[in-house]
Amino acid sequence: MNNFHDRYGTHAFIAGSAEGIGAAFAAALAAKEMNLVLADRDETALSSFIHDLQKKHAVEITPLIVDLGEPDAWKTCGEMIREKGCRLMVYNTAFSIVRPFSALSHEELDLFLSVNNRTMLHLVHDFISQLKTRKESGGILLMSSLAGLVGPRLVAPYAGTKGFINLLGEALYHELKQDHIDLTVCCAGTTSTPTWQASRPDLSRLNPGVMEPGKVAEYAIRNLGRKNRCIPGWKNRIQYFMLTHLLPRSIAASIVSNAMGKLYGRQM
Repeated sequence: MNNFHDRYGTHAFIAGSAEGIGAAFAAALAAKEMNLVLADRDETALSSFIHDLQKKHAVEITPLIVDLGEPDAWKTCGEMIREKGCRLMVYNTAFSIVRPFSALSHEELDLFLSVNNRTMLHLVHDFISQLKTRKESGGILLMSSLAGLVGPRLVAPYAGTKGFINLLGEALYHELKQDHIDLTVCCAGTTSTPTWQASRPDLSRLNPGVMEPGKVAEYAIRNLGRKNRCIPGWKNRIQYFMLTHLLPRSIAASIVSNAMGKLYGRQM
């Protein structure tokens, strides 16, 4: 515990924290006696979650109601991070729709870019600048997806924006070492979150091996700083190794896209 606090301080910021993996990160960090700044656009869901979390953990929790798709959202988050002196940041928020690319609206395409990449990029930059100015160590966890490693159909812009996060994290992992700032990208597989459940996958044709959010969050926290990329779940790691090391890229992409077809064939 002392080593964790020495490295990452006593305050953490989590973007996208009212439910799913973000809420699991909050619970896991609260268990480590970290005070939290929890950002989400859903005020009702966030208030309910904080109420439940504070029954279990005696930590300071500050809610921040913000739409991370807005142009200046990163400034709002950055100001709160600065005020609380956060040295650990988790960017979990993501915009995701399972739909053919041609059926997406231009407004939806903009949301993929603004929520998944633009706000994240500016916020990470600002957070790093704060740590360097204060000459403090810190940590950054960016949530990505296996879809960003081998892009399947029906989630093309989602996969593209997650692929961007993977490469950004790989570069920054090495760049930030000299500043004692850990950065790890967590590439999660299928996880039982409200967003995934709302996509209504057809599990009668394929069982993708669904993980619980708590397991994903705990694995990511445990591997922060150990490697530039971590993949929760041994089944996911085996599948990734087979798809990227044993098979030609074209065949791997075909296998993944066919699996998506089985899960969401009605939407093709």
